[in-house]
Amino acid sequence: MEFLTWIEGTAVALWVRESLWGYPIVLSSHAVGMAIVVGMVSMIDIRVLGFARKIPISSFNSLFNLTWAGFAINFTSGCMLFSGDAIKFFNSTPFRIKIILIILGMISVWMLLREVKGMDSGVSSTKARIIAAVSLLCWFGAITAGRLTAYL
Repeated sequence: MEFLTWIEGTAVALWVRESLWGYPIVLSSHAVGMAIVVGMVSMIDIRVLGFARKIPISSFNSLFNLTWAGFAINFTSGCMLFSGDAIKFFNSTPFRIKIILIILGMISVWMLLREVKGMDSGVSSTKARIIAAVSLLCWFGAITAGRLTAYL
């Protein structure tokens, strides 16, 4: 708990928690990063699940850098938001669920990319479709759990 108290006392935490613009700027950045990550990942998942079969999966390759940029925005802004009320978030069940789902979501994206690498046919394997479905559930679950941190 001492470490969490130290985090809450940092300049970033004070700016997020006490300034007029800190929290809204960081929260907005978090929403933009989330939209990029979940938007890009959802497009790939939905394609693997069988929609838009005429679009080759390889056409998404150029978007992966944007996905990683969105994740970097989300990770940075998430750490900043956490710092503003670290003790509360650390003890929050929805927050812990959110973090677990994000980790599982990242693993599922990594697994899916390995599974579909070089695949340009319109039909995905059963394994790829299962991974894509799990990915969607993880990311939408993470969003839901993240919203619940404000209320529970």
